[in-house]
Amino acid sequence: MHGKRQKEMNFGWIDPVLLRDFQAEGTDAHRLCTMEDGWVERFGRDILISFKRVLTRERLLIELQPWAGSVGFQFRRIFARFVPRKSEQREPPRLIFGTTGEDLRTIATERHLKFGIDFGTGYSPGLFLDQRENRRYVRHIAPRRLLNCFAYTCSFSISAACRGATTLNIDVSKKYLARGRENFAVNNLPTMDHRFIAEQCCRVWHGEARNLT
Repeated sequence: MHGKRQKEMNFGWIDPVLLRDFQAEGTDAHRLCTMEDGWVERFGRDILISFKRVLTRERLLIELQPWAGSVGFQFRRIFARFVPRKSEQREPPRLIFGTTGEDLRTIATERHLKFGIDFGTGYSPGLFLDQRENRRYVRHIAPRRLLNCFAYTCSFSISAACRGATTLNIDVSKKYLARGRENFAVNNLPTMDHRFIAEQCCRVWHGEARNLT
C-alpha cells in the first residue's frame, strides 16, 4: 500500500529525460524531488530544500549530490527552510551550502521568461513553481487585459504582458509590487501600460484605493 501511495504521489527524484525537457523549453525553475515530509526545488543553479522533519532534510542533502552527479547538474548553493504548521512561524530560508556573504538574489527562467528570486526577504523566494502550467495557460490564451489580484511578484502579469496584454496588479505589499516591476524590467517589458496598486483587493473594488505605486 505504501509503495502504491508513493507511485501515485510521484515520490523520488526526477529522471534525466524530464530534466532535459525542462532545459529544452528554457526552464530552470522546477521541482527536483518529492518526499512525504519534504521536497527539493531548483531556481537557476540554486537549490531550495523544504522540510517538515530534520531527518528528511538530512536525507535530501545526502541524496542530492549523487543524483546531481548522475544527471550532470551543477548547483551553486543550497538553501533550506523548515515548513511549520502555522504560517506565522515561517522564516526565510537559510544558506547551508555555498559562499556566505554573496548576494542572496538570483534570476530563474521559466519558458524563457525571467523572474527575480530572493532567498533573503521572506519564506517564499518570489515564484510559486506549482503555478507553472497556469502561467503557461495565460500565455496560451493571450488575453488583451489581465486583472491580477494578490499579484505578489506579478508572474501572471509577466506571462500576459509578453503576449501584449495590459495588466492591473493589486497586492497589499509595496515591496512585492516593486519586485513585480523588476520582473517586468528584467524581461524588457515596459510598464507604461500596466498599473500597480498597493492596497487590499476588496478596497479597490469599492473605489477606496488611494495608494498607486
